[in-house]
Amino acid sequence: MGLFSKERADQAPLPVDPSKQDNGNISFGSDEGYRDKSDSRLALNSQKLKANYGINDAIKLLSKLSHIDDDVKIVVAKTTLESMNVVITDIISDASSKEEKISTHVAKLNDEISDLEADIKQRKDQISALEKDLSETRGVRECLQKGEPKSKPVAKKELKPESGDTKQAAESKPKSSDH
Repeated sequence: MGLFSKERADQAPLPVDPSKQDNGNISFGSDEGYRDKSDSRLALNSQKLKANYGINDAIKLLSKLSHIDDDVKIVVAKTTLESMNVVITDIISDASSKEEKISTHVAKLNDEISDLEADIKQRKDQISALEKDLSETRGVRECLQKGEPKSKPVAKKELKPESGDTKQAAESKPKSSDH
């Protein structure tokens, strides 16, 4: 009986199946269970990698290989990706999706630019009309000024009594006889 054994000293040992006889190795469970778990972990990691590895990662990989000939670069990149269980067609699909998104965004920006250019044209037309009106207004004003005498028009003055006039007005008032 071992120190960590669950058997008690007062109980008789249970019969042992000869196929499960202790051969001196420590058993951590069957290899089959481990292999099943290992395979499922590998499949799960592969799925995570597939989900996380896209066209942007492929672009980074290929840019790191920029010093290599293009034919060799493709072989190295494909081999590297396949060794990581990345499916190349998934990356190609991701690239197509990205191209479509970019094309849509470019088209949207071009439409916005067209709208802005139309607004600019409209404002330029307004400016042209205003400049034409300004030119006509100046021309008529200058023409009218040529026919006018050079003296400045007299501004109307408000009649205010002068200081001497106030004394006269006070003297001309009748005095009351309240003595």
